[in-house]
Amino acid sequence: MSSVHRWGPEPARVLLIHGITSSGATMWRLGEALAERGVVAPDLRGHGEAPRAASYRAADFASGLGSGWELVIGHSLGGLIAAHAAVADPAFARRLILLDPVLEIADEDFPAVLESVVDEARDPATEEAIRAENPGWHDECVRAKALAGRQADPGAVERIMLDNAPWHHGALADRLRVPTLILGGDPALGGMAGSHLGAGNPLVEYRMVAGAGHSVHRDRPDVVLEAV
Repeated sequence: MSSVHRWGPEPARVLLIHGITSSGATMWRLGEALAERGVVAPDLRGHGEAPRAASYRAADFASGLGSGWELVIGHSLGGLIAAHAAVADPAFARRLILLDPVLEIADEDFPAVLESVVDEARDPATEEAIRAENPGWHDECVRAKALAGRQADPGAVERIMLDNAPWHHGALADRLRVPTLILGGDPALGGMAGSHLGAGNPLVEYRMVAGAGHSVHRDRPDVVLEAV
């Protein structure tokens, strides 16, 4: 982890994994709230201050995150990475909280999603635009997200999408062997994690968060922290 944001004492027991076109700094609210446990939030390759890399498969991201975490919270792409890591390494985490993880994108929807996230990196939204679209967000969430958008490398964002296609990773939820809570956003507000994820796995619980879209931790941080 070449670029890491830290809160609280070392050694850290909690790992936060951000989503695409975001950065470790955007997880600040959870980091501050859980600081007494020791928290780290790395910038994923091609994001924040982290360099680009040769490969952007979820498994490649997962391989550099260490192991033995008390709790891992992953948002969006971070949820996919956390699931990969937990399946590959039974000791990766004692517990997972996945915030609207993007484990599945229908083939017919993939081109539009690809175009949307690459455009977001090429022409990042201003603070004013983010605030207007998300009036309930904390000012620091707006500032951090705008900065992360400017830092995200469009080429890396495109490679993430293409290197993990076809985007059919839902079976990971069925293979998780640690208690896992999926907090999904409301589909009407942009939520992307379906309630079917891990439905046959007794260790996986799904809850839809009322009033939250895809950015569950920014829309309803109270619900996320209560779940912790």
